[in-house]
Amino acid sequence: MSRKSVVLLMAFILSSSLSFAQNTGVPFLSLGVGARAQAMGGALMANANDASATYWNPALLSRLDSSQAFAYYSRFVSDFSYSYFSFAHPFSSHKSAIGVSYGRFSKGTLQGRDENGTQTQDFSASDNSVSLSYGHSLNDQFSLGLSAKFIQSGIDTAKASGMALDFSGAYSLSPKTKLAAGVFNLGPSLKYENESVQLPATMALGASHKISFITFTSDLKYGMKDQKTSLAFGGQLDISNFASVRSGYTSQFARNKVSGGSSSLDAFSGMAMGLGLKLASRAALDYAFLPMGELGGTHHISFSYKFGGR
Repeated sequence: MSRKSVVLLMAFILSSSLSFAQNTGVPFLSLGVGARAQAMGGALMANANDASATYWNPALLSRLDSSQAFAYYSRFVSDFSYSYFSFAHPFSSHKSAIGVSYGRFSKGTLQGRDENGTQTQDFSASDNSVSLSYGHSLNDQFSLGLSAKFIQSGIDTAKASGMALDFSGAYSLSPKTKLAAGVFNLGPSLKYENESVQLPATMALGASHKISFITFTSDLKYGMKDQKTSLAFGGQLDISNFASVRSGYTSQFARNKVSGGSSSLDAFSGMAMGLGLKLASRAALDYAFLPMGELGGTHHISFSYKFGGR
């Protein structure tokens, strides 16, 4: 497949759903997963090299050379937390792979009040997703991927559920330079009893480039329903064969998904930082911290494990 054909196909992927517009709900679908990604500003679409590719870019599952497991936990403000688990398995041909994942965004325990403001029984709220992903390499340079998600959102006894799809592509310009494109969270609105919320359908472009022991990444995203754009970029410095330090920046739009749009965030609230450790040859442990101005900060930790390899 020629480079021109690859560019045209990625352009088609990005333009296939331009008809979406307006406001969205269930923002946990856009929060990102993995401490490595969070430390690099949430820019990992072109460089997800473990089972977290089920979230970032299912096309990259086809690049895995062994079965892998991935676990992630983050703690946000107001007792919000996000957990994500995934498993990926390549087929014997090493041209295709499948992945499964589960994500849960908990909003903690909330205080109930009636229409008069009188305190009532406490209740909980959470969002959940289960996905099945597939990635296939057309050749050594170009891969395509697809994820199908089941999503459920609940507030006390009110619940809504629905389906969504992700489509993505990945292209290697060289062993050190990689590109990616995709559309994510395409699906109908989630419907509660008296209300419906639209999914955060998103178009995205990603790139990564490695120079010696430094890797640079960048993701550009456009919300097809809220019509907002975000930019994230980051870097990873490998200080040894078993340790890395990372830093990145994400735009105000991306941060506001958790902070609720606070205007009091200080000048460092877009920054992210973290480190990664390789444990033996098959396991990795990553940590990230994201300052959020007067709101404090968020902590992120993830663990990945490889079951063998070529």
